[in-house]
Amino acid sequence: MKNLVQINILIKRMLCRPAMIAVLMLIPMALILVHALPEKKQSTEIVSGIFIETPDEYTDSFTGYLYNTATGFTFQPYESLPDMKDDVASGKLDAGYSFPVDFSQAMIHMDTNVKVDVYTSAGSSFENVTCESVYAALLYAYAADMSINMLGNRYIFDTTSIDIEDRADKFIRERFNGYIENDDIFSISGGLSGKYTSPDKIVPNNFPAELLIYMTIFICALLGTQNYLKDLDNGVYSSLPGYRKLSFCTKNIAAGIIPAAIMSFISLIIYMSYASILYITVHIAVVSVISLASSMLTGMILRRYKVFTIAMPFVIICTLLPLLLAQLSQM
Repeated sequence: MKNLVQINILIKRMLCRPAMIAVLMLIPMALILVHALPEKKQSTEIVSGIFIETPDEYTDSFTGYLYNTATGFTFQPYESLPDMKDDVASGKLDAGYSFPVDFSQAMIHMDTNVKVDVYTSAGSSFENVTCESVYAALLYAYAADMSINMLGNRYIFDTTSIDIEDRADKFIRERFNGYIENDDIFSISGGLSGKYTSPDKIVPNNFPAELLIYMTIFICALLGTQNYLKDLDNGVYSSLPGYRKLSFCTKNIAAGIIPAAIMSFISLIIYMSYASILYITVHIAVVSVISLASSMLTGMILRRYKVFTIAMPFVIICTLLPLLLAQLSQM
């Protein structure tokens, strides 16, 4: 009971520090700002819509190509053209591509009257880039049969022999696919990439909320260590034995971590969902324990309040920079 009373007093003392309040407000303010942004701005992925009015095996090959190439662009399927146009207008999509009725037959027979409609808005930024990715996928899906049809009409199939026609068809298709799939000759997709995703992934929210939690709890733990070292330099604990000093060091750090952990828990529950409550609880507990141990070790190494205060920004940067780089590499 005595320990709880001491920690409660130390927490009240910590909450009187402007730096502590500023750090604690970092999480809710950041998450509020993220929620206030348009959905497109919360994602690092470039999202475009795909509407195919009459799907067939060729369009399946087309979308399969977009799905199997490396991520970079996200292509979202739509069953309704008005819905896709609304999402382009609202900024959820960078651009939208509409493929009309009988598009596949028109492509194979090179009917220039049938066209792909591209929808953009004032906020569209990458439609020219994603167009190239769409062109690459169209070439992959249709070019072999377009070549067979063109050569058949002009040169080869002026014969009644079905066997000759089938062998010519097979020969052209195999040779064409060999050229497409052989990177030593050329790469049909160049440096373009794409991804065909399910509807619930239209705008993946990859804001680094977890990194924000690491930063907040760790900084609050360091502020608790700083309080302890200030008291230690002022002789507050001079009459206490070593194990009691260690106890007060732990309590000061805990007084910094507890408010940060509570604020992080509430913010993440609102930001994520109640279904994630177990994950959030375990995650915050682990981060809190690691922060307590690391800040205590830092205090033992530096020992003096002034030295610790000068070194604290460098400790924060050196600790969080690898985490930030790791987070960015996953985005």
